[in-house]
Amino acid sequence: MSTTNSGLHQTITAEMLHQLVENTFGTATIVKSFALLQGGLFNTTYRIQLEHASYTDVILRLAPERVELPLGSAGDPLFSFERTMMSAEPVVYEYYRKAGIPAPNIIACNDSGSIIPRTYMFMEFIPSNQLDHPSISESDKERLYHQLGAYTAVMHQIEGASFGWPQGNGTIKGSDHWSEVLHSFAEETALKASQAGYMPGVGEEIADMFITNKDLFDQVTVPVLVHNDLWEANVLVHEENG
Repeated sequence: MSTTNSGLHQTITAEMLHQLVENTFGTATIVKSFALLQGGLFNTTYRIQLEHASYTDVILRLAPERVELPLGSAGDPLFSFERTMMSAEPVVYEYYRKAGIPAPNIIACNDSGSIIPRTYMFMEFIPSNQLDHPSISESDKERLYHQLGAYTAVMHQIEGASFGWPQGNGTIKGSDHWSEVLHSFAEETALKASQAGYMPGVGEEIADMFITNKDLFDQVTVPVLVHNDLWEANVLVHEENG
């Protein structure tokens, strides 16, 4: 297996994969086979077949490697919220389940960094296709979009204590004011753009808009759960009973 890494999507050695399996499922667990799944550019994903474990078919997802920089630093290729996304997934999926929205079954999520300097999680494998798979007919896709819209509407009824980003401990990192969350995000974007020499000064102008128009954005007073990356490739379609 190749250990050549580039960008955010980084493979791991077979030895490390076995170590993560043993740490989660026990030393008696046998890895029958594993394969790197294609398509993702952010997380690194493997499908693993196991023996002598409570689950025989699992997914291992690893977030990008951590960097020794302050959270939100301009030198970090990721935004601060991206560094905590995976560890927050169990919390978000629990919201989904309580609301009747289908969600993956997370077996374990580890963000301790004690074995590997990356957040990782094991999930139960779901036999499925992505919504953009060519095997899905247009008529089926129309029906699936209707289902997705209904679930999204339910998700938008899940209220939070404040605006911002869910954290792994169940809290929300943000503010009681929507304008402040937007301004903070715009400031971080401007900082990264400035470091890259991209459109100098424009990012700062955009960030200032959220201060100038604070009253407009703060007309939004009820924090609700939204999906930041909802598109066909991120929606799994599972067929049951035809």
